[in-house]
Amino acid sequence: LLHGGDFQTYWLGATLGTHYGWGRLFDEPLQRSLWPALAGARAEFLPFLNPPPVAWLVVPLLGLPYTAAYAVWVVVITLCAALVIALVVPPRWLPVTVLISLGLWVVPYTLASGQNAVLGALAIALTWRLLRAGREGWAGAALSLIDLRPSATLLVPFALLLAGYRRSFAVWLGISAVLGALTFWSLGIEGTSQFIQLAVDVRRQFPHAQQMTITGWLGSTAFVFALEAVLVASALAAAWRAGRTPETAISAGVLASLFATPYIHYQDYVAALAAAGTVAASTFRTSFGLVLIALLAAAPPGWLFGGVWEGALLAVEIGWLA
Repeated sequence: LLHGGDFQTYWLGATLGTHYGWGRLFDEPLQRSLWPALAGARAEFLPFLNPPPVAWLVVPLLGLPYTAAYAVWVVVITLCAALVIALVVPPRWLPVTVLISLGLWVVPYTLASGQNAVLGALAIALTWRLLRAGREGWAGAALSLIDLRPSATLLVPFALLLAGYRRSFAVWLGISAVLGALTFWSLGIEGTSQFIQLAVDVRRQFPHAQQMTITGWLGSTAFVFALEAVLVASALAAAWRAGRTPETAISAGVLASLFATPYIHYQDYVAALAAAGTVAASTFRTSFGLVLIALLAAAPPGWLFGGVWEGALLAVEIGWLA
């Protein structure tokens, strides 16, 4: 996915910010005007709609030819994915886990596109491992990686707070506040307004971004919003009820995020797989093994089956919560 993949959009954001100013990072007409020169006229336009720090990370690669920069980025993302597996999976499970991971369509697709959703999965794995080691402060720092890709992980810090990990929440909040201040300073009022407007436009122009959400499946009605609220509250209640059990709190936070998110891509599913892995590695219950199998079976490319798959995916997530 050298062209038309997610890394192309990060490269677009970095190029736009360095040449035209970070305040115009989410100027959609400007993004569209630059896209053909970067991706070629045949590649479908994909807007840069990520937190600005993602574009900042790519700036050092602008000195390389695009192909070389893509290769470097994909290698880094692949190493991050390998680290997720190493952190979560017991040594005896490593060979079969690697084979299963490569056999899931969503994993090689995520790596080939250089998708930063892997950073969300890495945040889950690092936070879980550090909490199990009793290093709550460092766990909060690791959790701040979700700020780069919050689609499937936004409510994880609040689940940890309810579970009693106050220090982790405080550290995450402090780092996020600094990143937020830097982001607002770089964008300014107009740039922030453009970011919000582009987020609204993307939901309309690219409806596939909503396919994995509850509102994308059932529509934006009062009943659906009430259903989302009940599911989110149930997930956060599970985190509170479980107490200081890191894998349960983290998984409940991921589920709450998936229930509430208005925008998600298939690649964000790797965060759910990482969270499920932390539970699988922490329990010997056969029943959870069945849930994990169902979760893997429901993973993309199940979307090829249309609305039936969306219902099945929601059922698996609710079953996992139960």
